[in-house]
Order: sequence, then structure tokens, then C-alpha cells
Amino acid sequence: MKQKKQLLIVLKLGVIVLCLFLLSRKLDLHEIRKALVMSAPLYFLPAQLMILMEPVVMAQKWRMLLLRKHIHAGLFTLVRLIFTSNFLSIFLATSVGADATRVYFMTRRRHSLTHATASLMADRLLGLTAIALLSLGGIAVAGARLPPGVDVRLIAAVCLLILAGIGVLMSPLPTVLIRRSEEHTSELQ
Repeated sequence: MKQKKQLLIVLKLGVIVLCLFLLSRKLDLHEIRKALVMSAPLYFLPAQLMILMEPVVMAQKWRMLLLRKHIHAGLFTLVRLIFTSNFLSIFLATSVGADATRVYFMTRRRHSLTHATASLMADRLLGLTAIALLSLGGIAVAGARLPPGVDVRLIAAVCLLILAGIGVLMSPLPTVLIRRSEEHTSELQ
């Protein structure tokens, strides 16, 4: 079994090397080298570090959400799942594909489908909240300097509606409404 796993790793590395080789034949490496030399390392290196750290931060956030559902998954395992799902989402051309991959791998590890899906939905809601808050902050900072034709009030209203909707979803209201609906249905039967 161990030899099979090692062979699979060698095969994967071979495919990666082949892909890089084929890419290098199609690209003008001299132009790429020239662009890299002209780039400012002060900006380039931190940007590369941020790109590499993003899956680790995502995995840690997801790990904290999973722990709330008593699902214990290692950080390294989740980072691997995120890299795998990100890679597969390129071929599926949708972010839903990445989420579906993550849920699939979590259920393969004998974790609850409901809890894995709920943790990803909570992660998406947190992302939406962050985008809405950052948009409102951007409007507060740069509102007067936005180009003509940009309706700041409309953007702010949409952000506030998103935040209000998330607030309702995170409140006890949906649970109360579901319970009342179940009680009403049982009374009718």
C-alpha cells in the first residue's frame, strides 16, 4: 500500500513537470524573466506570501467552524483539502465545485454531511459579511472621490440589506419560525 502511494506521488509530480514543460514551450520565458526583474520585490514577495497564506487562514477559520459541530480535523488536512478543492474548482469553473469537493472529502472521512455543509455555509456567510463591511468602510473612506455615476447610496443600501439579512439568519428567528410551522402542521394532522 505504501509503494502504491509513493508511485501515485511520483506520477503526480511527473504530470506537474510535464505541464510546466508544455507551458514553458508556449510562453516567452525571456519576457516573463524581464517582467519579474522589473517588478519591485518589496511588493512582489509579500503578495506571494499572502497568496500562500490564504488557504492556511481559510483552513483555520473552517477548522474553528467544524469544531463548533464537534468535528475534529487537523489544520494540515484542511489545508490539503482547500488546495485540492481550489485546484478542482478550476476545472469545474465554479466556486460551488470547490465547496462540493470539501463536503465530499469531509463525508468520506465519516463526518456528518449536514455539519460539513453547515460549516461551509457559515464560512460563506462570514465572507459575505466581510465583503459588505469592507464595502461600507470603502464608501466611508473614498465616497466623495468615487467616479461620477457611481451611486454610493445604492451600494450602501445593498450592503446594509445584506448585513440585515445575515443578522436575521443568525438570529433565533428562523428556528422559531420552523418550530411554529412544525407545530401548526402537527395540529392540522
